[in-house]
Amino acid sequence: MINRKLIVKNIVKVLIFILLSSSLCGCFNYRDVNRVAFVTAILFDVDKDKNIIIYLEAFKPFRSASSASEKGQRLLFKGIGKTIFEASRNINLKSSFIINYTQNRALIFTKNAAEFGIDKYIDLLERDQEFLVRPYLYIYTGEPEELMNLKIEAEEYIGIFLNDLIQNVGVSSRAVNITLAEYLLKRTLPSKTTVLTTIDIDHEGLSKVIQINGGAIIKDDKLVEIMSRDQGQAYNFLNNTVKRGTLEITNPDEPDNYITLEILKSKTKSKIEFEGERIKLKKDIKIKVSIGEVQGELKVDSEKLSKIKENSEYNIAKYSKMVFEGFKNKNIDIFEVKQELSRKYPKIEIPDNYMYLTDIDINVEVFVEGSNSILNSL
Repeated sequence: MINRKLIVKNIVKVLIFILLSSSLCGCFNYRDVNRVAFVTAILFDVDKDKNIIIYLEAFKPFRSASSASEKGQRLLFKGIGKTIFEASRNINLKSSFIINYTQNRALIFTKNAAEFGIDKYIDLLERDQEFLVRPYLYIYTGEPEELMNLKIEAEEYIGIFLNDLIQNVGVSSRAVNITLAEYLLKRTLPSKTTVLTTIDIDHEGLSKVIQINGGAIIKDDKLVEIMSRDQGQAYNFLNNTVKRGTLEITNPDEPDNYITLEILKSKTKSKIEFEGERIKLKKDIKIKVSIGEVQGELKVDSEKLSKIKENSEYNIAKYSKMVFEGFKNKNIDIFEVKQELSRKYPKIEIPDNYMYLTDIDINVEVFVEGSNSILNSL
């Protein structure tokens, strides 16, 4: 006997499959792809009349259907307008290609744009679905057209180069990095202060190249201070963002030479207390290191390892406190003091001069890997 219900059920499944298949669309051939320019980096600037300037670096793909070969062309665009939206639409008036932002790898602000205010640019980046929140943010301290026209030997596209660079320097304790998603969160925290990666062009090498050179402190969406690379290391230790990196201390046997310690692991715990008139901030930093390099000669024994441990602990604590006090005196909270206070004491009214009222206590413990077994001379 024919099961009519089963037949009807199967017919319905087939019809649904056909309907769903017909709703799927794509490029009929390579002509659609060849009409699109994919943005790989965006540089934001502002002129003296407060008009917003955007520079786009784009990849124009070309794929041959006959040979199945892939080619590409680097394109540069510049647009000016009262807003980013207007500037980007003005670029469309000069491009025969569809500008697509879904493959962007870098969001770069000039120093002038950052001082003018990142809030002037951030709405469209958050609102438009084509702009991803994964790209890293950078503050560029040089001339915008020099950056966009820079020829990098290692990589043709600046956006891809910067993305690879920030991934590579992730092993450095001095590097500062933050994505758009992280910035959108941190700009809403009580201190409204965060640090972005600073880049410039190194003119002293065999060829010009982009380098990471410290951090840019953003408060209320405006650039207020540039932080050096060495300050970046203290900032990372105090904020528990050190994963790997190096420390340099003097050689106990030869004070004119240095020992490089490789950071294998780092953990910072914070504790804050509001004691009426003063705020006590305590940072416990635990670091695991190994000896990476020794200049000159060093007889490695328990006494010397103890000295290496003592010196590295002293250096980290001293310099970290010096950096904290420096920004404290400028009333710049890059160490999330206000956030820690708000979390622990949600009902108190935090004084406007809370940074001046904060005393920091830094305890550092360094463990030198192999200290119980490596006793020979190097």
